[in-house]
Amino acid sequence: MTKSLLSMLALGLVIEACGGSSYTYVGYRMHNQFPLDGDREWQYLNDAEGVEHPLRVEKISTPRQVDNMNVYTLEYYNEETGDIIRSVDWSSDSINGVLIHGYTDFEGGGEPVALDPPLVFADDEMAPGASVVTETGGYTFTSTLEFSEACPNHYVPDWEDCLKMTLDDGDGDDTVGALVAGEYWLVPSYGTAWFRMTPDSDNWGLWKHSWEPE
Repeated sequence: MTKSLLSMLALGLVIEACGGSSYTYVGYRMHNQFPLDGDREWQYLNDAEGVEHPLRVEKISTPRQVDNMNVYTLEYYNEETGDIIRSVDWSSDSINGVLIHGYTDFEGGGEPVALDPPLVFADDEMAPGASVVTETGGYTFTSTLEFSEACPNHYVPDWEDCLKMTLDDGDGDDTVGALVAGEYWLVPSYGTAWFRMTPDSDNWGLWKHSWEPE
């Protein structure tokens, strides 16, 4: 049994004052799976034919405040040319879970898309099989914690316990629609180990990661 699974099961243990012990299955604390603390940068590689450049993801250090939440912009760059490809506005905390507040597809015209209400990528606590639905931005999004599985990558080849999240925009077509729809594999303290958004033909796998405290 993996350490993270033991932690998840421990989270589900509830001690009742008068009736002894009972078990309530709660799940994973999802803000730990998508950390936004400190100064962070990730780099990813993609094995799809014709994709030769790394993808660099930078967290913009200064957040903006939205309803008492710190919203950070993650900018995605073609590391070879330095051109920005997309940006996504995220928040992640123990009260609201993981939210997407907007995004911009610079390759698709660069028009910002604001999501109000924000898209719930993950509740504050989720167990495998749980889903959350958000109607925003002209889509009906369904975010589902599918299961835990291995997600080996160039950075850590033996990650065995990665949470697979599926974000469906409800349009019935995985190749078009909302930029942020797709699949994400999350690891505590590091964030996204693999991901594939709507425009991507294959998974991006983590290659490098850096973190410094603020």
